[in-house]
Amino acid sequence: CAQAAVCAKLARSFGPLPERTPLNARTTGRLERDAYVIEKVIYESRPDYPVTANLYLPRGHGAGPFPCVLATCGHSSVGKAEPNYQAFVQTLARLGFVVLIYDPVSQGERLQYPTPEGAAQPQGCCQEHNMMGNQMRLVGDAFCAWRLWDGLRSLDYLLTRDEVNPGIVGLTGNSGGGTLSSYLTAFD
Repeated sequence: CAQAAVCAKLARSFGPLPERTPLNARTTGRLERDAYVIEKVIYESRPDYPVTANLYLPRGHGAGPFPCVLATCGHSSVGKAEPNYQAFVQTLARLGFVVLIYDPVSQGERLQYPTPEGAAQPQGCCQEHNMMGNQMRLVGDAFCAWRLWDGLRSLDYLLTRDEVNPGIVGLTGNSGGGTLSSYLTAFD
């Protein structure tokens, strides 16, 4: 089957993925809005490797459980805080979806090479991605596999929520997040 062949090639390209470990999820804040609630959450995609995310819970659509969407970010230095990403996840929440949007590595709250003042160094998430990717290659790892694993574990977290209908799951992203959405579809 052609689909199986493509999935096998992708698996070889990404290399072996780690075992699923406890997410150790916690909520760090809550923002009340007119049509939804935002929970600020942190969970671990790998042991001691935190992922920062916002979970949007709809209001005014009954008791649930609700259909859900995992939102993957493209290349924006502010990650999940990018105004365009906020606009689409808020729209989905207003329509009755539970939405999880998370910061990719080197974006938003997940800078890897900050200056002592907390600014990005090198400038821009793409430069950080390249720097991390080059360092990982030296030890036989692949940056793309870390991005993929964060996405798979984000989906795992989303599906732990009681508010979610696990039978109605969507996935969306743009730019690098759109590419990641394609990979996540192949690996799920």
